[in-house]
Amino acid sequence: MVRPRKDTVRLLADAIRLGDTGRAALELAADGASVGKALHDVYSPELACPPMPVHTLFGRESELRALSDLLGSERERLVTVVGLPGVGKSRLAQEAALQVHRRGDIPVLWLPMDAGGRTTDKAAHRPQTALANWVRPLVSEGGHYDELASFIADRPTLLVLDGHEMTPATSPALMYLLHSCRRLRILLTSRRPH
Repeated sequence: MVRPRKDTVRLLADAIRLGDTGRAALELAADGASVGKALHDVYSPELACPPMPVHTLFGRESELRALSDLLGSERERLVTVVGLPGVGKSRLAQEAALQVHRRGDIPVLWLPMDAGGRTTDKAAHRPQTALANWVRPLVSEGGHYDELASFIADRPTLLVLDGHEMTPATSPALMYLLHSCRRLRILLTSRRPH
């Protein structure tokens, strides 16, 4: 089997005027290597965006404003939303992430941590899903933080870990990422404070 050269794929994407998401899909199809390598050059707000809500958020304006202010602050880079299951932590985080994404045109890596692994349906072939499936084990299993840090580098990014329960393996990962990626912000939703 012959794989096209990276330059050929790039020229083809330019010729048919693909956007970031289309370019990422083409590179993933052409490159059997690491998802991180295939998506590194096309990492953008278009490729990394939070999921769109099904329903409008009602009655949480003050909480949303407070969370958005924290995420927009230069000082706060690690924010945790804590509460019992079913109180709306994920929905609140989703709305705040959408505001950050729209306001600053910032990539949002949305990772549902309690989903139990990778997506296996046809959505798994979308670049956004491939990116999330690649990042999730780097954060949850540990050991490859440098790979994720070099991927994010100095690009502004919001990393949302939805349903994340802190473990001894993940705490150093998050601290390493925050120290390595100066423009990274992390938003956690959890049942317990860390």
